[in-house]
Parts: sequence; structure tokens; C-alpha cells
Amino acid sequence: MVFHQTNSRIASKIGALIITALIAVSCATNNTSFEKEARTQRQGPALWKITNDNTIVYLFGGQALLPDDLIWRDATIASALTDADVFILEGDQRPEAQAALQQLIPQLGINRDGRTLRDFLTEDEEMEIGAVSASLGAPLPALDQLRPWLAALQLDILHISRKGYQTRSGVAGEIIKIAETQTDDLRFFEAPGDLLKVMSELPEKTQVKMLVKAARDIRDKPDAHDELVRFWSQGNLTELARILHSDEDGVWADRIVYDALVVQRNKAWMKQITQMLDENDGTFFVMVGIGHFVGDDSLISLLENAGINAILQ
Repeated sequence: MVFHQTNSRIASKIGALIITALIAVSCATNNTSFEKEARTQRQGPALWKITNDNTIVYLFGGQALLPDDLIWRDATIASALTDADVFILEGDQRPEAQAALQQLIPQLGINRDGRTLRDFLTEDEEMEIGAVSASLGAPLPALDQLRPWLAALQLDILHISRKGYQTRSGVAGEIIKIAETQTDDLRFFEAPGDLLKVMSELPEKTQVKMLVKAARDIRDKPDAHDELVRFWSQGNLTELARILHSDEDGVWADRIVYDALVVQRNKAWMKQITQMLDENDGTFFVMVGIGHFVGDDSLISLLENAGINAILQ
């Protein structure tokens, strides 16, 4: 059964797959022109800095699945990591958190009402998705226990794993190791399972749209993750906005998904960052997925609308 063979990988890669699923809205033209100009200062993954009295907050857009040989920590990022007193990440990837995720996946992602995955699909959708899943070594009947949202992630995981990307090469694990040797203050914006719960509560029709979109992207854009990693490593925010949040390219399967996975989370994190600046002294290093830093509803845009200036380093 494919699910039982790979459920640990689903848990460990879940944050990355929100970016990998790539499903989008339009990017702000006023932001992209600023980003192009600012990026002449350095080439490397994007890092912003906010200063306020005795508080410094670094904002780093991470990427979870990377080639083993990609070096992403340049001097600017390394200095920010060294200076940090407090580290805040999007989600916890430590072993105990992953164990909790593995307990939640069957609870939230398995059909328990007698229906199979194919019962959610039209005949045409079944044929289309089935062709892609079979090409990945997972015939559609092997996914029948999964709800559509989890089946979509399963296809993404299988596709990216076959291309050789590994979670151990991602940014979060490395930053956690640095934080654990440097400070006792390691925090996370979201508890294990929060993101799973959000996806599991999406309307069933929306979940099916996610699954159809995942299958089509794997079929039609097999090298999309390679492109994403390249532009991420270059700090090319204009191209990242296009890939991750472009209406023209039809990136997001449904506006409901975009709102749940991007907009609402950005709003919640913006409030926490604002509180950080108002109530704390010290240096904070904050890392969430790069998709949260580009587009109309990015964290940077929300902070600027609140009068907080995040300077691209």
C-alpha cells in the first residue's frame, strides 16, 4: 500500500509540498520592480531585516527540498544566523514533531465513510489522474484509502522524490541544528498538524481540484521544482512571484486553497512579528517558506501596509 510505505515522508515533507503544489494568485507589479532593483545588492536566497529600537528581526524565505550539493548560506545569511538570539520557524521538523504528524495523517487523510478516492472523481478525472499516478509507480487503486487532499500531496512526494530531492538537504533542518547549538529559544509559528488540519477541512470539491492540478502539473511541468530551486537560490523574487502566485499561469487550483494556505497564515504571522517588534529586545531569525514572501498578499506587503519597513539585504 503506497500510503503505508511513504507516510513518514509525507509527514517530513508536508511544508515543502505547499510550495511544490504551486497554485497562485497575481503578483503585485509595484513590488516586483522594487525587488529587481534591490537584488542588485547581492545574489542569494532572499533575506530581509527589520529594526525597531533594540529589536532586530531577520525574515528568511526558506526552501525545503534542495539538491544535496546546493550551498545556500552566503556571508549575509550566515551573519544573521550567528547574531540571532531567537529562532522562529514555520513548523517543527524535529523527530518528536514528525512522530505526531504521522499519528495525525491517518486520522485526517484516510476515507472513513466507505468511499474510495475514485468515488470523488469523474470518469475523465480518474483516467487523467490514474495515468499520472501509474507513471509514478502508484496505480490509482493503491491510493483509494486517501482523501483527495492527501492524494495530491502523495503524488507530489512521489514525483519530487523520483527527481532526487531530499528533505535532509532542506533549509529548516540545518537551521534547527544551528539554533539548538546556539540558543535555548527555538519557536514555531504552527504546531505539528496545524497545516494538515487546514487542508483536511477544505471543501471536497476544492480537494479534488488540488488533486487534478497536482496531476496535471506533474504531467505538464515535470521540471517546475528545478526552476523554483534555481530562482530561490538566486533570490529572484520577480520570477518566484510568477511561478508561485501568477494568475496568468493558473498556479493555484482554487482561490479557497490560496486563502487558506497563504493569506490567512500570512496575516497570523504578521501579527506575531509585529508583537515581536513591540514587546521584545534582541535579534530574531524568522524562517517560513519563500512563497509567503512574494505576491500581493506577501508578509512583506502586509508589514509595509502596517508601517513596518523590511529591508531586503
